[in-house]
Amino acid sequence: MRDYLKVQSLFAQIATEDMAAKDMSQNVRPRYYSGMLERIAMDATKSHAPRYCDRALIQCLLEQIGAYNDPCTRLLIGDGAAWKPQSPGFSVRRYEDVLIVTRVFDDFRFTPGDVITKMQNNSIVDYHKQVWRTLRCKITENEDWQVALQFSNTVHVRRGNGEERLRLMRFPMLKQQCETSIRFMDGICIIRLDTLETKEEILDLLRANASQIAACSGTVLDLRQCHSQNAGFEVLLPLLARQGETRNILAPEQGVYMLYSQGNKRLFRAELLAQLRREQNSQVRNEIEALLSQLEDKSGWVFEPAEPEEDGAITPVSCGKLVILSDGETGADAEAFILAAKRLGRATVVGRNSMGAMDYCRPQLRALDDSMALVYSSAMRASAYEGNHMNGIGISADIHIPWTPEFLKKDLDMEAAIDVINS
Repeated sequence: MRDYLKVQSLFAQIATEDMAAKDMSQNVRPRYYSGMLERIAMDATKSHAPRYCDRALIQCLLEQIGAYNDPCTRLLIGDGAAWKPQSPGFSVRRYEDVLIVTRVFDDFRFTPGDVITKMQNNSIVDYHKQVWRTLRCKITENEDWQVALQFSNTVHVRRGNGEERLRLMRFPMLKQQCETSIRFMDGICIIRLDTLETKEEILDLLRANASQIAACSGTVLDLRQCHSQNAGFEVLLPLLARQGETRNILAPEQGVYMLYSQGNKRLFRAELLAQLRREQNSQVRNEIEALLSQLEDKSGWVFEPAEPEEDGAITPVSCGKLVILSDGETGADAEAFILAAKRLGRATVVGRNSMGAMDYCRPQLRALDDSMALVYSSAMRASAYEGNHMNGIGISADIHIPWTPEFLKKDLDMEAAIDVINS
């Protein structure tokens, strides 16, 4: 039987000692959740216990995780759990006091544009008061309601002149992903990215189309829904680089403060020892052994600067006027790229505030028990450490295009980007 109090206690310890992210809401209440889990533990002997208790435990943990506004921090749930979060089969966006269905993956009782007026028989405004910790955002139009949908059983959908109450169905959690592509339209290059897990593919696309890109009057780089960690945005640096300016393009955004707590040091040491066992090159082995030796002396927050790019390592790609599209799902390394573009004055950002997922990095994995694990950030980017937090706020667009249901019919962001290039 799962030890619910032990899981909560270990989570609280990691959050206090090892997690780089700090409670941004000032409202994580360890005693409240411990009391709740004490009651869950008392129910653990009942016949319905495994599914009911695991669901309650996971909901408690996700509420606490949400208060840290760190998209890197997440709960991994294995097959041993009696209950797992599942997809409702569609996604939504907040618009004024309702939710609008934006994409349908599995539950075809819904269609894009459907208006959800209630969840669990509560208005969206009232339900917001119950679930706000899980929404991971301080900006209404960027709120992420997917976790709230995972724990809701019913919704009311506006149909015609009335409302229909629907019980939500559950489907496997699948990552929705768009393909990377480059296309040309009326003298404008449009580069669409979702994730950057295949750096070589993107580099090949840029090189193969360099002459066509250079002939265009401008380039639209679509980073909406792009939020990979450690995705390697250096492959896009040719779009920002200029002749003679090929160093330190991303460096100011990549310097970090590592948290060398005892728990994190154990993980760092295990990772380095694993590398040492695999490495055959004597020079690299010496470097790893030096890092292991230095690790013993490190404690608390330690600044680690980014390594600058070597001279000539980046061959600039001429792309005309550069416009970047961002939204509430643009995060992590995509945000670092946007900050660099804005700092250098090389791009106009169109759309909405980004996710605000750049403050923390260097994810670590810790088991909470046999079937649950916590992924959390062990480092804070220098800008956040110095007080310039963006988690839950994001990077503002130069040209803000408020999200409305009209986006379901046409791409207002892209239309604005093309207007910028043609102006």
